[in-house]
Amino acid sequence: SFRAAMKDMKELAARLPSSLGEFAELWAAFDMCHTEHARVEDDVIFPNFDEFFPDVSAPGREQHAVNIARFDQMTQILKKLAPKAFVKVLQQARLPVPRELANAEPVAPAGTDFATIKHLIAEIESNENAHMDWEEQQMQAVGRKYFNLKIGKAMWKDVWKAIPVNKWRVIIPFVINNQEYHIRRIMFLKAWLQVIPEKIHLVGQLLYEGCDELMWNRLSVDVPEMIPRHVDRHVHYY
Repeated sequence: SFRAAMKDMKELAARLPSSLGEFAELWAAFDMCHTEHARVEDDVIFPNFDEFFPDVSAPGREQHAVNIARFDQMTQILKKLAPKAFVKVLQQARLPVPRELANAEPVAPAGTDFATIKHLIAEIESNENAHMDWEEQQMQAVGRKYFNLKIGKAMWKDVWKAIPVNKWRVIIPFVINNQEYHIRRIMFLKAWLQVIPEKIHLVGQLLYEGCDELMWNRLSVDVPEMIPRHVDRHVHYY
């Protein structure tokens, strides 16, 4: 989902300023999701790998640190140019909107703002793709060979608990809506069904509130267990 979202943002950046609102909304959601992604990797996922091979996750932690300044710079520019995009994401998460952000009016772009946005998104895409390549080529092999099912499920339960449900209101729809392959959407949801079956109706509720009708209809056919209470075709888990 991150790869697809960054690709879309790069295309939107090429069409600035006409695409500013769309770019800012996608960035605001991406920023929230990526912040949580990096935090739970550092605090929850990587320590599980380090138990088997001390400091095997060190390159990943360093890669996270590299992009922090770029993310902060992008967010500062976009909060100035399109503050309502960040208000919208906070409202989706049902998180408090700071007064200064709620009352902020868009500021006319400086001469270099759009060029800076294009430069930043290109650098962020390059670094994030390299980070995900490293995860897929190095870390996945460790997990598949050394993590049994019990370890894997326990780790992902900890990931679920480590992220506030408010943030999941943004993350789950973001992952689904920015995933290019439907089978991966199904795999994502069925993974949560295996890890937190007692909360799968909550996962379904967050997705129901955050995706369009067509997407919901497709996914609820493939993963009917997630259909939440008071929605057509709901079935009691217990």
